Order: sequence, then C-alpha cells, then structure tokens
Amino acid sequence: MAREQIQTACEHCGHSATFQASEAGTIQECPECGEYLDVPDAYTLQWKETDRQLEISARHQVQTERQLDNASRQQEQYQQQLEKAAEQQVQHQRQLNRRDKIDEQQERLLELAGQLLERWQKLADRFERVVTRLEEKSQQASLVDTE
Repeated sequence: MAREQIQTACEHCGHSATFQASEAGTIQECPECGEYLDVPDAYTLQWKETDRQLEISARHQVQTERQLDNASRQQEQYQQQLEKAAEQQVQHQRQLNRRDKIDEQQERLLELAGQLLERWQKLADRFERVVTRLEEKSQQASLVDTE
C-alpha cells in the first residue's frame, strides 16, 4: 500500500518539497535551501486548496467579465453595422425607384418622339403631294399658255 505524502512549496526558495503524511502539522527543513517550513496538516491543505479554487474562480470571473465586455462591444458594432446596412438599403431602394421613374420617362419620351416622327412623315408626305400637284398645275398652265 502506498504511503500518503504531502507536497508543499518552500516560502523561501519556491522549491516543491514532499513529506510523509505522518509529518503533517510539523516544521521541517526544506531539502533545497535548508530553511524551515511548515508541513501543512489536512485542514491547512484543504484551506489552501479552497483558496486556490477561489483564486481560480476569481480569474475565471475576470475572464468571463472581459469576454462579456468584448461580446457587448461586438454586439454594439454589429448593431451599428446593421443600422448602416439598413440605411444603405433604403438609399439603394430610393435610387432604384428614381431609376425606374427615369426609365418610365424615357419610355414616354421615346413614344412621343415616335409619334412626332410619324406626324412629320405624314406632313412631309402631304407636302410632297401638294408640291407634286402644284408642279402638275404649273405644267398644265404652261401647256395652256403655249397653245
């Protein structure tokens, strides 16, 4: 059966020393530096372990708070980005609406231009017929005068 041992650190040199469980609660020499050190008993070991666990918990709490702060800042940044994206989307929609209006106006202008061209063509055809009739009458009048 293995004998229980107690491990503790020397307060002077920091060396980790191991002692038999039967030496718990006594004062022994550090095997490294020779200074005296207290070999903790079970209660002291439990107390030190509790302190160590509290320190670890405190560090974890600080880390968690830091992470929460970072997450909160990131959430703010994401919210700002979402708001900015929403504004850009509204602006983009306005531009699309303006473009649609311009396209409609261009279509209407093209229709009107087509109608105007048709009217000019009709007028040109009428003018050509009038000119042709006038030339025919002028030729007829010339023929009558020569007779």
